Amino acid sequence: MPTSQDQVKQMFKDNPLLAQLKAQIVENLPTVEGRVKASDKSYGFLQCDGNKSYFIAPPFMKNLIHGDLIKASLHEQGKKTSAEPQELLQPSLSQFIGQVQFINGKCRIVPEHRQINRDLPARSVDPKTLKLEQGDWVKAKLSSHALTDKQFAVIVESLVAKQDDPLARWKIVTAKHDLAWDEPESSETTLEVEQVSSRVDLRHMPWFTIDGLHTKDMDDAIHISDQSDHWRLSVAIADPSAYVSEGHPLNQVAKDRCFTLYLPGKTVPMLPENLANQTCSLLPGEDKLALVCHMKIEKTGLLKPDFEFELATIRSHQRLDYTSVSNLIENQLDLDLVPGIEAQLQQLAEFSRQRIEWRQQHSTVFKSRPDYSFELSEYGELLDIHCQPRRIANSMVEEAMVAANAAAGQFLSQQQRQAVYSVHCGFKTESIDALLKFLEKNGYCYSAQELQTLSGFCELRRQVEARGDVANEVLLRRFYNQSEFANDSQAHFGLGEAAYASWTSPIRKYGDMLNHRIIKAAILEQSNEAPLTEELSQHMSEQRRKHKFAEREMADYLYTQYYAMLKVGSKLKAEIMDVNRAGLKLQFMDTGARGFLPASLMSDAKDVLVFETDTGCIVQGESVKLCLGETIEVILHDVRIENQNITVRLEKPYSNTPN
Repeated sequence: MPTSQDQVKQMFKDNPLLAQLKAQIVENLPTVEGRVKASDKSYGFLQCDGNKSYFIAPPFMKNLIHGDLIKASLHEQGKKTSAEPQELLQPSLSQFIGQVQFINGKCRIVPEHRQINRDLPARSVDPKTLKLEQGDWVKAKLSSHALTDKQFAVIVESLVAKQDDPLARWKIVTAKHDLAWDEPESSETTLEVEQVSSRVDLRHMPWFTIDGLHTKDMDDAIHISDQSDHWRLSVAIADPSAYVSEGHPLNQVAKDRCFTLYLPGKTVPMLPENLANQTCSLLPGEDKLALVCHMKIEKTGLLKPDFEFELATIRSHQRLDYTSVSNLIENQLDLDLVPGIEAQLQQLAEFSRQRIEWRQQHSTVFKSRPDYSFELSEYGELLDIHCQPRRIANSMVEEAMVAANAAAGQFLSQQQRQAVYSVHCGFKTESIDALLKFLEKNGYCYSAQELQTLSGFCELRRQVEARGDVANEVLLRRFYNQSEFANDSQAHFGLGEAAYASWTSPIRKYGDMLNHRIIKAAILEQSNEAPLTEELSQHMSEQRRKHKFAEREMADYLYTQYYAMLKVGSKLKAEIMDVNRAGLKLQFMDTGARGFLPASLMSDAKDVLVFETDTGCIVQGESVKLCLGETIEVILHDVRIENQNITVRLEKPYSNTPN
């Protein structure tokens, strides 16, 4: 009768000599470090550097969680090498969000994770006040790990949402990324207007705002006039720093949050709504405090270097929305306008065209993509998804704001002011050699020195775009640095600007509010300290990353809800966003959702297709079948809500068999 593994373990435990012998054997075995990858079955794999993977048997997986970083010994069994866990280097779970399950009367927590499909024994940190029910969502902490402590144990710290809460998913996502769920408290804070003697009266100028139909925190107003040989563009930005001083309690709130969070169906403001949507919002017909920049833009689209910043009181003469303004400009549809506004809208449209053309020739412009919006019921139920192509009004506002931020960057740089500069250093220095080989292979001739200059970076991007080289345009991004925040003026390669300091969204971005204070100091000829410590810079970058992931995760959840309602076999159009050996990552054209086309569903046998990750192409023999950036038609194959996966297939797989 074969001996079970548990009996073998007990035998080693009861016999010290055998245990010592085992330790000596293990000590002489090769070891590796890697991350545990759980499967849908009871076994798993250890993923190591160099794309090496080793089998982990089911008994060992009982003591592991997907994502654990471990040290393991390697065992040869015929042609198969397996890994036996020896040491936990880093648990994949520490503090996490999970759902309560009562099994045989005992509380267990199922982690909210796409690839962790196990429940863990739990107890409440305060069972008298924290009453848990089946299906509740909680924040929990892993207190012991089976690999080191022989068993798993979890402590429930707080309730996130009740099981029947219609907004549970929104609360789960914000809690998961350690983000605020609701607006800041403002009932006990007093707002006092700063006293500045140099605030000018610009209420007579016919300012206007262009925003979304449902926007409440309107933070920018525009005025433009045609001066025959140039445009005089004035941008007025709402001034929350006039009410929230550096020592004000709300400043710490804004500093902690850093940004307004925009989730589908839920906006979590950086500042209290009464301040963002009422006191500061540039509502029509109301006097508002603003920071104003006056710019001169040549008719070629060149932003001239003589800017004027001033503190002002303004009054918006009319509130407009993107759709109605676009209909006016693009389709000559009537729009009821205050006298003097229509001429400005036509001028702003012409300014934006000239500015885009100038940037396309001398700087860089990213390809315009549509926006997607989720229509939800008051109970958080998904009703529909709307595709909203970017139209002329979007470009009109965007070009005005980009110009204003570039002007601020140059203005503060000229004054040698330390500020919150947005910096993008182009290509990664450590990737230059690989980039040079990539470019040479694709017929581009650049030196390492050229690629590390702003002009060289922009010239390459323009050349790639001019060739219509979509695949290489996408592949180039693999070599990009991440953007960051810095005290000192540096170039923003991605925007093609020598200096860039964002100040046009102070209601929504803490860095912009800091720049308001610094621009004010420059106007008043006062000194200012460096606004960013290393800690604050890292915090802002981390908050930006968390917002991005939370917004994407919430969208992915709603997308899977939407596609789960569609019939399997439905035809969909999608753009190829990435190519790897496992298959294609896609974005669906009508919703913006992301899907996956597995390599196994693309051909009727192995080795029919070759997936060239370095070129972004799928090749059969000597023929290129598909490439990055192409739009293809696919068939809905499977939707898994639990791990937010949308899988598609080709209507007709590729075959080695001639037609």
